[in-house]
Amino acid sequence: MNLGPAPGLPESLNFGWALGQAVEGKRIARRSWGADHWVCYMPPTQIHADHVNTRTRKFIPEGPLNVQGYFVVYVKTPDSPNSVSSEGTWGRWQPGWVPSTEDTLALDWKTLD
Repeated sequence: MNLGPAPGLPESLNFGWALGQAVEGKRIARRSWGADHWVCYMPPTQIHADHVNTRTRKFIPEGPLNVQGYFVVYVKTPDSPNSVSSEGTWGRWQPGWVPSTEDTLALDWKTLD
């Protein structure tokens, strides 16, 4: 298996490079994905006790909420089930993205920002 750069693509388009870009605040995507499909990193944060929503408060009964960093995948497609927002736009924001083996070995990563 050849893990070197794909023909015509620089070495910097590997998954390690893409992760670094995401942690720096950029959206990342694979060239093989559609135009409205990307990943971003949400850094750790603390949500003040007064701002924790009731859905979460059910499980965290008191105090602030310490949120660890995580990756989110966004996909905007008109055929995604349950993806119409109240504004009538299409899209799905899915926290907890984990790359596939194919994603980690791919050499076609890019930034969108």
